[in-house]
Amino acid sequence: MCGAHSSMPDAEGVRREIEKGVAEFNRREFFQCHETLEDVWRIYSGAEREYIQGVIQLAVGYYHHLRGNQVGALKLLRRAHERILKFQPSCLGFDTKTLASAVLEDIERLTSKSENGAPNLAVPTIGYIRN
Repeated sequence: MCGAHSSMPDAEGVRREIEKGVAEFNRREFFQCHETLEDVWRIYSGAEREYIQGVIQLAVGYYHHLRGNQVGALKLLRRAHERILKFQPSCLGFDTKTLASAVLEDIERLTSKSENGAPNLAVPTIGYIRN
């Protein structure tokens, strides 16, 4: 379902922007990741568009978590997880299987949080598939 080729303008430039957004996510620059990938998502027409949307939702979910909005974080992480699951084991060269598993663990932490406030989430990084 997920491939490296799609019909979009300037595929090389779009790929650089996707990699930039993933690097921002991995540096926990969630707001900037959202901005970068939303621009890509708007012009992307391939099947991977939904995966990009899932990464955007992850970024916003973790952004909410860091700002103390656990309800919003949980809602977005669940939506993102559902999208990312569809693209296992990989999409656009990224390891979606490991990412989906790590996000599920954070969802479980949020749903079983203690009365003492927000749980510490692992906040995964998005890795590349090694060939």
